[in-house]
Amino acid sequence: MKTAEIQARASSHILEHDLWHDCLGHPSRKVLAKALEHLNGIPTKFSIPKDIAPCRGCAKGKMPERSYAPSPERVSEPFACIHSNIKEFHTKSYHGFKYYVSFFDNYSSYGWIALLKQKSKVSAKAEQFFQMVKVQLGSVIREWMSDAGGEYKSNKFDQFLKENGVSIQQSAPYTPQQNGRAERFNRTIMDKAEAMHHYTCLPPSWWKFSVTHVVHLYNCTPMERLNWCTPTEELIGVKPDVSHLRVFGCGAYVYIPLERRTNKLAPKSELMIYLGQQDGMKAYKFMQLLNNVLYYSTTTLFDEILFPKCPTSEQRTSYGPGHPTTSQLPGNDLDDLDDEDDFPNPHRLEHDSITHLYTGRAPMPAVQPSGPKTPHGKKTQPSNAPPRQPVMPPVPSLPNYYQSPRDEEEPNPFISLQTNPPAYPPIPLSSSNPSSGSDKDLPTPIPAKPTRSALPRFRSPQL
Repeated sequence: MKTAEIQARASSHILEHDLWHDCLGHPSRKVLAKALEHLNGIPTKFSIPKDIAPCRGCAKGKMPERSYAPSPERVSEPFACIHSNIKEFHTKSYHGFKYYVSFFDNYSSYGWIALLKQKSKVSAKAEQFFQMVKVQLGSVIREWMSDAGGEYKSNKFDQFLKENGVSIQQSAPYTPQQNGRAERFNRTIMDKAEAMHHYTCLPPSWWKFSVTHVVHLYNCTPMERLNWCTPTEELIGVKPDVSHLRVFGCGAYVYIPLERRTNKLAPKSELMIYLGQQDGMKAYKFMQLLNNVLYYSTTTLFDEILFPKCPTSEQRTSYGPGHPTTSQLPGNDLDDLDDEDDFPNPHRLEHDSITHLYTGRAPMPAVQPSGPKTPHGKKTQPSNAPPRQPVMPPVPSLPNYYQSPRDEEEPNPFISLQTNPPAYPPIPLSSSNPSSGSDKDLPTPIPAKPTRSALPRFRSPQL
């Protein structure tokens, strides 16, 4: 057979393949081969050529994104490679933050975050992170992995990395899969934070508290990749102590110092919301229900089945079969206290109403609803009418040195590595926990009487 005839037949097969490929809606080669066997009406039997030019329609309309297999490679020592990524929120936080930048150690899976108000501050937070690793952990970062976003590509930051001898690695544009360690860390943090946030019915602007608390929990959680060790133990060689943990967002009766009460008859505690521990301070962090102001204290009684922000229908009354409720736990009865001092025996605070602290008065009695009048002119209460709730008097806010201003930033932007809180004596009542102001602004403390230990209640803290 002549060469010209062979080329003509090959070109005819290609033309027939292209024609039926277009007629059948651009199927794949495998589908088109099966169509020749199971369809009638194709006038000629043709073979599918091995070498076919790319179809313009398939290239533009059917091209999928490439899949990325998981990378099993890991570095052999801490801080040999650090992954970084930034997360944006649509709602500003309680202190006005809108972003956080994460730092993830490839070796130990330990994570840090730093809160940001502007994206342009990413390079400054990264430099602070480098200094923290050098000073607190005595190590240096050798490789830096991030995406190709503009927040990581400033000339000043590039010069900083080069001066410190750090190898710079960046993912390809619009390819976050190449920085999968940081992406997966951010997803895990957000999944846990949203679960706690929705479970406790907290406002959206409180995401900062749930995210920072979750990072601490993440570093104390065993991982299969680490042979069920925790990132903390893998990094610093110490098993984390989690005895200080409480249920995030639960209710807690926080002790109010004597100097902050209106009179001796005012309640000694107030129901607040637990929001974790304050970094750089040996105290728990709470949110006041009356004015949404942060409050820090070490003497508190936790009620971990009460969530003050949730409606009554969503409250959990117990942990399930076999687990004691709040009232069934040993040492939970406030009436078991002895009368060794002049204070009266404390009464229980009800969960469904908050006793105000600075009025010194009991709540007003409920007003009886009006009903139909009797023949004698007196009103009777309808049998199906619900009782009215008591009207509570207004309460002034706490003094300024007990409040946390909204524009206050964290003293340390990184989550502390301290996992075993040391035992120390409770903070004296005369030096309560101000979040602003100086010692000279505080009133002269009243000479304290011999005090008792913390009230025995469900999981009282011992920081």
